[in-house]
Amino acid sequence: MASRFYYQTIREEIARQGHIGIDPRHVEGYMRLEHSTLDGLSRSQFSKEVGIGIECVLADGIQNAEANARSFGL
Repeated sequence: MASRFYYQTIREEIARQGHIGIDPRHVEGYMRLEHSTLDGLSRSQFSKEVGIGIECVLADGIQNAEANARSFGL
């Protein structure tokens, strides 16, 4: 269930940051490149990491973002 929680939380943060339409799985995949678990992140760190993940998706493209997400089982 943790991944479902992350999916929803990341989706809400993506919207807060004004990037509707970005797949939360893609953002989570990039977040997991740096953090094996997201539980230890403070709210502000989590928000910052979502922002970085968004930038990665936009820079790396959907195909690479999807491949990365799938590599984490997302």
